[in-house]
Amino acid sequence: MSHGENCLDYNSLYKIALTEKVIETGKLDQLIASYKKITESFNLITPPWRFTGSIDNQCVDFSQVKEWWRKAITIPKIKEKIDVYIGIPFCVGPERCTYCMYRSHVLADSSEIDGYLEILIPMMADMSEVLGDIDYNSLYVGGGTPNILTVEQMEYLFSEFLKWFKFKKNSQKTFENSPRIFDLEKLRLVKDYGFNRVSFGVQAFDQEVLKKVKRDYVAPEKMLEIIQLAKKLKFDQINVDLMLGLDGQTKESFMESFQQLIKLRPYSITVYVYRRGRGEFGSIENHEKFLDNYYNSLIYPTLKAANLMSEEYGYHNLCNNDNLEFQSFVSKEITFNKFNYNTRPNLTGGNSCLGFGPSSVSYITSPKMVVNYRTDPDITRFNCIDAIFKGKQETVKETMQIYILEMLYRNKQVDLEKFQQFFGIDLLEEFIFEITCLEYLDKIKVDSKYLYFDYKDAMDYGIYSKFFYDRRYLAIYENYLTQKGGE
Repeated sequence: MSHGENCLDYNSLYKIALTEKVIETGKLDQLIASYKKITESFNLITPPWRFTGSIDNQCVDFSQVKEWWRKAITIPKIKEKIDVYIGIPFCVGPERCTYCMYRSHVLADSSEIDGYLEILIPMMADMSEVLGDIDYNSLYVGGGTPNILTVEQMEYLFSEFLKWFKFKKNSQKTFENSPRIFDLEKLRLVKDYGFNRVSFGVQAFDQEVLKKVKRDYVAPEKMLEIIQLAKKLKFDQINVDLMLGLDGQTKESFMESFQQLIKLRPYSITVYVYRRGRGEFGSIENHEKFLDNYYNSLIYPTLKAANLMSEEYGYHNLCNNDNLEFQSFVSKEITFNKFNYNTRPNLTGGNSCLGFGPSSVSYITSPKMVVNYRTDPDITRFNCIDAIFKGKQETVKETMQIYILEMLYRNKQVDLEKFQQFFGIDLLEEFIFEITCLEYLDKIKVDSKYLYFDYKDAMDYGIYSKFFYDRRYLAIYENYLTQKGGE
């Protein structure tokens, strides 16, 4: 060991001895094999932004949620970066798209939305008593299908919500749309209420693929008309979504859709990578075999081809090429200077999110306080009195682990001094077991300023970053594998 040998406490010395024993007995190899199995079997690659989803989750009521936020806004800088999400849990149908993982159901009658708004808006009013005096960072209205609302329902929601919630001058305000039910009057209304970004979910132009996932086809000609109308209304950002990895999709069929769309010149194209659930394959072994082929034969080469094509058409990719959640291709013709909505927490950036709607996720993110909670998906209980929320405040140790994982994924390094400032704890002593193991494996190097993580690709990161995971979190996956192996 080259760091801090002369000032290690008894606990640190014990961890060094434990590490040496783990290496000598071959248990380190067993750990790596276990981490590899978990990573490959569950596609567990990108860093978790919470451990609460599986560990010590608590059911709390609306008063506890408000108390968390009261405490949060007393912490400097949290008030500066709060996004708002409003979920509209209804979709067009006739069936739900097979790939959809969000809380929504096919709308039977417009009166369902009336009933939903009558419980959603009082919750907003109640929360504004705690969080009304804030200039919010951004707004995102998602679904489901937000433009399934009538013009009258949209006006009611927007006018009431904006009574209580204010936004920064350069805030990004996004409204999701289904191009299948496009309505110019609704688009104009969205613009009139200050939305500056619209997003349309096409997913693919391949009709056979869309049939398999139970989604209606929208022709490129129709999408071109919609994009041109949105440009005439002078939206700052016009995005169209595609999905990669849908049933029946090949590299060639995706690239054909990608080229058709990029020729329509939306301001941005977001490509979401479909994350295959293990329940689709019947066994862990089948899942592992599929994922190996899925990523190496489809996802990685297709994203590489999309990057090359995007450059040819004057777009650039804002994301890391190894990002297996989504890729964002943006036209070089425009400049974004808005406070963008964040799709996930970022401890280093300190962004937080206030979510409204069934199954909406909210989080408070700061090195001083991390809270994650999800709203009960049951619409019948979604009101100020009966609503149930599931989540908790992370412990300091969990927060440190999340921070380390995030920094190693984003930057391949952790600034030791900043870590000490954030948490008041020496990273090298607190995580000496994990660091010693990874040093032995030549995956980590340490100097006076930084801890460096040397990984080859996303899968390599996924395997070796598990050393910094909460052991209780990994045990859930290990137990599942053990149970499946015994069947």
